[in-house]
Amino acid sequence: MPKFTDHKAIIFDVYGTLVDWDSTVYSHLKPMLSRYVSSSKWTRAEALSAFADLEAAAKKRYPDMLHHEVLERTYAELEASMQEADLKAGVQEDPSEPRTPSTAEERRAFGRCPKEMVVFPDSVEALKRLAKHFKLVVLSNIDHECFAYTHHRLAAPETYPRELKTYAYPEPNPKEFWYPQTMEGSKSPFTLLLTSQDTLVYKPDHKGFLIAFDQIEKDQDLLGGTGMKAKDATLIVANGLPGNIAPAHDFGMNSIWIDRVPLGEDKGSERIGGKKWTWKFSKLAEMADAVDQELAEQ
Repeated sequence: MPKFTDHKAIIFDVYGTLVDWDSTVYSHLKPMLSRYVSSSKWTRAEALSAFADLEAAAKKRYPDMLHHEVLERTYAELEASMQEADLKAGVQEDPSEPRTPSTAEERRAFGRCPKEMVVFPDSVEALKRLAKHFKLVVLSNIDHECFAYTHHRLAAPETYPRELKTYAYPEPNPKEFWYPQTMEGSKSPFTLLLTSQDTLVYKPDHKGFLIAFDQIEKDQDLLGGTGMKAKDATLIVANGLPGNIAPAHDFGMNSIWIDRVPLGEDKGSERIGGKKWTWKFSKLAEMADAVDQELAEQ
């Protein structure tokens, strides 16, 4: 049985794992969905599922599109599908209450809603604990603009948003990728940040992971000089199953599923065709506890 401490680095998914993605997305979708009979009675789970399916397809079609643009496009596609569903169902509009489609400003606000997303209560402290034993890396389907806000909340919530410049992508960047701990005054727990804006693909595309592995192996702040292979010495930690846990299994890597929903093992296995994770926890703090316990027993 592998051990947590067999690994030197952790690649984190962020949204859904460290940050509450679902609540913000749903709160932005509700006003639009309520305008259409076909979606007005949807549960939160139904709304999020419908949106996730369209978003995944959009990411595959537009791998080099900035994430906030993908979100705007997906929002518009979801609304168009509701308009079509109402039309096919023969829904008659009430002349006294004409239905108004969403505005460009609403779509723009939705695209940038990751800026508003709240960090899970255990994330900040758990990251600090894990950073004592591992090099922490982010590989996230997000863009630089939006991630700066999340990064600040994870690294220094006590000063948010006053130090946003410290936690934003450096312009100009003297390095090939984003190394947040090199910024003056940074308290970032992460050694390396890779977004889809950097990799030009969206997970679950393997290319993004391969770029991360290459950088981890050659950088002296990570595994550079050790001769270790990233696939052997790195854990994938994520809530997202298709985008993170399944690719980790494809690469033969150990992974940790943070089941925030919670979805449960049976439904999780159904979603990705089997139990493809190595360990499972419901919170990141539980993972940090397990690591500390393993270290104490050595």
